[in-house]
Amino acid sequence: MKFFASDNNSGVHPLVLEAIQAANTGNVASYGDDPFTRELEGRFKEVFGEGTRAFPVSNGTAANVVPMRAALRPWEGVICDFAGHINTDECGALEAAGRKIYPVAGVNGKITPELCAPLLRLRNGCHHVHPRMVYVTQSTEFGTAYSVEELKALSEFCRQNDLLLHMDGSRLGNAAAHLNTSLRAISRDVGVDVLALGGTKNGLMGAEAVLFFNPDLAPDFELHRKQCLQLMSKMRFVSAQLLALMNNELWRQNASQANAATRLLADRIQGLPGLKFTRPVQVNAIFLRLPKAAAEKLLQEYAISTWTDLPDTDEPIVAGPEMRIMTCFNTTEQQVEELAKAIAAALE
Repeated sequence: MKFFASDNNSGVHPLVLEAIQAANTGNVASYGDDPFTRELEGRFKEVFGEGTRAFPVSNGTAANVVPMRAALRPWEGVICDFAGHINTDECGALEAAGRKIYPVAGVNGKITPELCAPLLRLRNGCHHVHPRMVYVTQSTEFGTAYSVEELKALSEFCRQNDLLLHMDGSRLGNAAAHLNTSLRAISRDVGVDVLALGGTKNGLMGAEAVLFFNPDLAPDFELHRKQCLQLMSKMRFVSAQLLALMNNELWRQNASQANAATRLLADRIQGLPGLKFTRPVQVNAIFLRLPKAAAEKLLQEYAISTWTDLPDTDEPIVAGPEMRIMTCFNTTEQQVEELAKAIAAALE
């Protein structure tokens, strides 16, 4: 089986493995009181600005849920797109933590102030969970990237309505590479309060970070992280991975490679008869639909995510499921060319 189902399918970047090995020397203090974690804190301040508070965690669900649990009271909730990771792919972790999710129907994974505004009526009295936070994913679950202007509009809406803005940046690098900008420009500089910075989908073995740009949210987070099982005793090995990702912009190199592989594939399969792109192609994901027989043939050889079996309205008989093809930092041109040929052959 050939894997194009997710960027989680990739291995670990060699420089990250080297960083882990370099950290595996001698004994150091545990629970984050080590030179690697201290260096990482300084590096994050260089990348995102002074005042940034950084807390390494082990996975993306924790990077989302733990700061939300810390920032929100039990009667406060989060507004997100229906496809948002906290709503569809985290097994109800946030709601199990006692924080309600209010999903809205965005477009290609994006939400707007206009979609969020009607929910503010629930912030009245004691009978409803009060919306207190807006959650966005950058890039989105549908492979689209919020522009700086779109994020600023959401941030301004949040400021005007006493809402916090949480960004799930599990693929923040891919969005920044696509927009040709910095990580800071599409997070802190647009008014994000807390960022779940991803690493595992961009070449790390298993490391994410919670970054607070709003100082009011950070003081007790160490206690929340410990209580939520996310304080690693040998944290140096998590911090070493994140350091490798930040140093020399390895994050950009990895994300750009993944994005370029997706663009190459899109170019190769554009115009094939029977193939329909269902979402804009922007980062390292292509969403498409093939005739059902072609999709079934392709899936015999390739591991590709299928998102729905609902047919297209204009092709109710032959349409197959919407499929998501994802590339990774280590996807090669040859692998892309082989997949393009396999798609063409399936359509014959």
